[in-house]
Amino acid sequence: MTTTRRKPAALEALAKITAGINAYSDAGSARKRALHAKGKVWLHKLACDLGLDTSEYDVRNNLGGIAVSGEVTLHSDTLYVQLSEHCFGGRAGVSVLYRTCSGRKDYCGHQNNTTTMSAVAADYEGFVARLRRMAETVGSAA
Repeated sequence: MTTTRRKPAALEALAKITAGINAYSDAGSARKRALHAKGKVWLHKLACDLGLDTSEYDVRNNLGGIAVSGEVTLHSDTLYVQLSEHCFGGRAGVSVLYRTCSGRKDYCGHQNNTTTMSAVAADYEGFVARLRRMAETVGSAA
């Protein structure tokens, strides 16, 4: 039986952040602070929804310099999920890079996958299920 989870409020807030996540202006700086604050909250919630104990993952961030959004990252023994501003395809907003990895010291991981935060917000359950399947594949290959 599948349980339907309520979308985390931080997820909805992240989906609303648009381009200009940098520190060139007060507005851009506010978007950058929101990405990092809400991103950390959401990634902790995502880890919980994936069934991870707090000892089984790290959430960290890199503010980057004035010109960039920086990144917020969830890193477990089998998954790596990173939030940042889109830098490809002319899309605006927050990008989600996700991949499997072989431990928390693996910063290169396996094949990168990307999506938008708005796509994750539109199908949060599907995103969580995809990450679970990916993590199980790594776990069974170990």
